Amino acid sequence: MDRIEWCVEKAVELGVDEISFLKSANSERSVLKMERIERIVVSAMKQSMKAFMPKLNELQALNQFVKSCTQSVKLIAHLEDGEKKFISDYAKPNGDYCIMIGPEGDFSPPEIENALNQKFKSVSLGMSRLRTETAGVAVVNELNILHRTK
Repeated sequence: MDRIEWCVEKAVELGVDEISFLKSANSERSVLKMERIERIVVSAMKQSMKAFMPKLNELQALNQFVKSCTQSVKLIAHLEDGEKKFISDYAKPNGDYCIMIGPEGDFSPPEIENALNQKFKSVSLGMSRLRTETAGVAVVNELNILHRTK
């Protein structure tokens, strides 16, 4: 739970708009303390002087989330082999993004296939294998930098 909270805190400080929690085949948690996460979000907003609170979505099944994602750029970071581009290849000025970061142990092959069937694109986060919380912060920071410099 500490790592989830740390990731949420840092993502809010960097300016994320929305955070969804997913239940996948390799998820370690089936329950989240949303009230505690909301308090962390409020604290991070105050510390970073953000003017709005990101939308927090309850824990939901990955399949449900994949079907409900409406953003124009839908990306999934996973460790399976295959062609992958980088987030910067998909970045657009004022783009709206849905980026899925897998749990420890990654998404299962059927989960990846389901996302790809729903128009998600596979992305690489580089040569290092990152922990889930590090990957989440890295993605938010990369988009933050890309949009600041364009």
